Amino acid sequence: MMPRHSPERHRHGSLSSPAATSKPAPAATGACAPLPEELIFDVLARVPVKSACRFRCASRAWHALISDQAFLAAHRSRHAEPLLVAITSSPDHAGGGRDLRLMDMDGNVVTVTKGAAGGLRLLSSSTDELVGVAEVSSSRVIDPATGKVLANSSPRQMFGFYIMFGFGHAIPSGEYKMVRLVNNQTFEVFTLGDNAGWRRSKLPPIRVNESSQVTANGVMYFMVSRKLDDDGLLRFDLESEEWMPAIKGPPITSSPEAWWNGTQSVRIAELNGILCVIQSEMQATSNHNCTNVWLRTDDSWIKAYSIPAAPSSYYYTPLMVTHDGGNLIFYCFFHGQGHLLRSYDPYTNTCTTLRRLDDSTEKVGLCSLHLDRFVLNKI
Repeated sequence: MMPRHSPERHRHGSLSSPAATSKPAPAATGACAPLPEELIFDVLARVPVKSACRFRCASRAWHALISDQAFLAAHRSRHAEPLLVAITSSPDHAGGGRDLRLMDMDGNVVTVTKGAAGGLRLLSSSTDELVGVAEVSSSRVIDPATGKVLANSSPRQMFGFYIMFGFGHAIPSGEYKMVRLVNNQTFEVFTLGDNAGWRRSKLPPIRVNESSQVTANGVMYFMVSRKLDDDGLLRFDLESEEWMPAIKGPPITSSPEAWWNGTQSVRIAELNGILCVIQSEMQATSNHNCTNVWLRTDDSWIKAYSIPAAPSSYYYTPLMVTHDGGNLIFYCFFHGQGHLLRSYDPYTNTCTTLRRLDDSTEKVGLCSLHLDRFVLNKI
């Protein structure tokens, strides 16, 4: 019989021994508890579009979270600003091919589609989801979310002709349409997705002598001439495909001296869904340049912004008005610096450089893509 206090009994112990009843050992150094789902949701909702697309590959749980409609809505609300879409030249393509680059306002590149542009002009300067580009005798429509060319039209050789292209979407149908004015003798319309090709339409009621055109709120505008005070803006309704009565531009050429001492150039553009006129002006009293931005609201023109132009800079192009504070975001070209993205504060009358765009940048516009488009297209 084993003694009551035998060392052997002590060595074997029992279920009630201190070792058996003690608390579990603490976790090893470096281990951490999983983050709450609410915190992960909040953090991922703040990251840029490209980062969110990459994080879908981190795990199945993150893939499901980022693909969820509630998350996509939260990400859209935090990233309400449109994306920048730029045509950039590329030495990789023979014959001067051009890429289509998509960036956020912080300069983060979302996608680059090699050779997709292939043209010289960015036609869509509004916040559409598709982009239209054109060159001398051809045009194409591109989905920047996928890089796919949805329409590529070069039906015939037109060398030696004066051709003007326009692109936009109709309201309320939402159909995307491209128009083409050939030598002021032929006006044609192309509807994306109807397989009808280019269709003849009525010629504009007045001869168009300027290459400046833009689409705003379903209406395409054309400049007849630089002198806009005499019904200088033609209007073409993309839904009905009918010409509307021409309208007068802002009062910027009312005096004979205006063109000699003041206005140097006039263009039309779209700003937050509103038609605007961009007037480059030399102020004789102060001997410095400025760019005036006129907005058409309630059938009248208002000079909304007067941006002081820095020396050796030109081609000021407004892109958008910020939701917070009303600053005007625009881009311009500086000698020795290239294209700059800048912000104008109308309250202090000062400009701030946001970033320098790549040297290969040729044209810049906006695109209203959000994370949901990239998720749906599995980018």
